[in-house]
Amino acid sequence: MNRIDHYSILGIGREATDSDVKEAYRKLAKALHPDKNSDDKTFYTRYFQLLNEAKEVLLDSKKKAQFNANQFNRSEESNQAWEVNSLKNEISILKKKIYILERELERTKAALKTKDREVEDFNRSINGAHFEVEEFKYKLIKARKVKTGLVILSCFLFIMLLVFVNKIIKSNDHYREEIPFLVDSVQLANSLDSNVYSKSFKRKSIRFLNPRLQIKALLPQKIVLKLDVKFINPDGTVSRYPPDSKNEFSYQEIINYQPDLNIIRLHGWGNNSKSFFHCGQNAVEIWYKSRIIAKGNFSIDE
Repeated sequence: MNRIDHYSILGIGREATDSDVKEAYRKLAKALHPDKNSDDKTFYTRYFQLLNEAKEVLLDSKKKAQFNANQFNRSEESNQAWEVNSLKNEISILKKKIYILERELERTKAALKTKDREVEDFNRSINGAHFEVEEFKYKLIKARKVKTGLVILSCFLFIMLLVFVNKIIKSNDHYREEIPFLVDSVQLANSLDSNVYSKSFKRKSIRFLNPRLQIKALLPQKIVLKLDVKFINPDGTVSRYPPDSKNEFSYQEIINYQPDLNIIRLHGWGNNSKSFFHCGQNAVEIWYKSRIIAKGNFSIDE
């Protein structure tokens, strides 16, 4: 099974249109083309191949549907391994960019030192020359202007480079800002016996199903999060209330995330007077900022 996430390679979500795919490919291909990054041509050649593969798959409706189906139907263990591998790939790429920028910074500093030496040599040559006083003064003033201009220009370039490097460093935490924790598993409990978690339930005995997330914290600070919960029926439709609702998700929940948590309990989904659930294989998905972060399957029997 392909473990490369074409959406992550292009930096787009699953809801991206063909125009979004083309635009993301154009920007990345221009910036990461191997001919423009000679420091590590093997790395950029491989990454450029991944960009082309991602564009080819996502712009072909049949290949895109097959890719989405394969990614959607992974087991929970494969899904977790794939998420971790995707995270490692993204961090590796960002570290490579930071490394290249650091080398550019060193070359810039060396170039500035060279310019300073040239200015000093120019001043010494003026001081040692036997020109007329007025001509000497004119050249000295001119040399000082050149030196001042170079210092101002070098300071400006240095500041701009620091700002750019800072942005790249901050982008290294993008995944953590998007997903403040990793989900190990999704468990469900019937509200009638909330301490028992299972993957199989009797339809007649269900009123509410309460999800519980086993997590590993990534962010060190407290934060308020909005999670979207989607219960999916056996026929693939989303369980909503009322049934004709246009909401994309079953419900939304706001939680107070704390880094010392290893369990997040969510409100239940169901109805006191009538069960929402259908017999067969059901699923529950947890979304954060338009990105799925966890999925669990469960069965409903009569």
